[in-house]
Amino acid sequence: MKIISLNKKTNSFFSGISLADLTNIALIAQKEWGIVSNDLRLIKYRENAIFQTTMIDGNKAVMRIHRPGYHGNQEILSELNWMRALTKSGILTPEVIPSLDGRDLVVLDIEWLSTPIQVDMLGWVDGELVGSLESDGLRIAKNRPLNIYRQIGSLLAKMHDHVESWNMPKSFVRHSWDMNSLLGSDPLWGKYWESPLLGKYQKDLVLDAMKKASIELLSFDKSKKNYGLIHADLLPDNIFISKQNLLPIDFDDCGFGWHLFDLCTVTFFFYEENNFNEIEEAVLDGYTMQRTLYYNNPVNRELFYLLRGFTYLGWVHTRRDNDTSKEISSQVMSSACLIAQRYLNN
Repeated sequence: MKIISLNKKTNSFFSGISLADLTNIALIAQKEWGIVSNDLRLIKYRENAIFQTTMIDGNKAVMRIHRPGYHGNQEILSELNWMRALTKSGILTPEVIPSLDGRDLVVLDIEWLSTPIQVDMLGWVDGELVGSLESDGLRIAKNRPLNIYRQIGSLLAKMHDHVESWNMPKSFVRHSWDMNSLLGSDPLWGKYWESPLLGKYQKDLVLDAMKKASIELLSFDKSKKNYGLIHADLLPDNIFISKQNLLPIDFDDCGFGWHLFDLCTVTFFFYEENNFNEIEEAVLDGYTMQRTLYYNNPVNRELFYLLRGFTYLGWVHTRRDNDTSKEISSQVMSSACLIAQRYLNN
């Protein structure tokens, strides 16, 4: 029997695995929820492998097969815990569906794989995404009514309000989007300054901006008013418009960070669009009608756009074989370097 090696030191999902093998993993995994049909459809293959399946009651569901090595078991359980807590507080998120024996997270040892596989199941969400990073999705997103972006800002504010008052379990574990993860020697999403996308001029630009940002970020405290558990990935393709409401999905990157970082994530991919200012203003208006946004001024926002750009440079660098990475790499490099230039000239 051939053993498929899953290299947890790389940032590719599986090394040398075919779609057929991936589907076989999903077929094995869904039995833990009592599902025996072959009604599976791969709907997203970016960070994790996301399948649509059908529960035994006939309802559609989403099965996530997690990329080995990205999160530990307790980190994933903490993510699911926060989703449940948000829903309980009135901020709807996809339902967490336990396995037949009551586990939110199932860890499988499959004899032809070299490492255990983490799997969970979430309820299906009817509606449409605000947009997408791929194909024509960004054009669709940027042409949404500005009120959608006011609602997104308000949604983020409510999520931050929730975290500030939530009695977080002692077992809760997530990574941080802090100084070390963003500007340290080994950032969370990779050493972005080593990206082959950068020529000598761009690399020098990034390194100079890093030095300045490392000093300026020291002035931002980590009090509850401006730092805490954040979604950190509320892009257009992670927000559903469902029955006139907005519903956040994909909490895979949630962690502890500055609220401004969360806000700048929403609008980063619009940075070079002609209506960027209007979209950003709508998001900020929606947020500040709900909650005070500390450190909110153009100079500070430029810093957090820079930090967000660095993380995306790292993402496309360490996931070069990913289709999404190939599609967005030029835009990420362009925006990150433009922001770095403006930041240094500020």
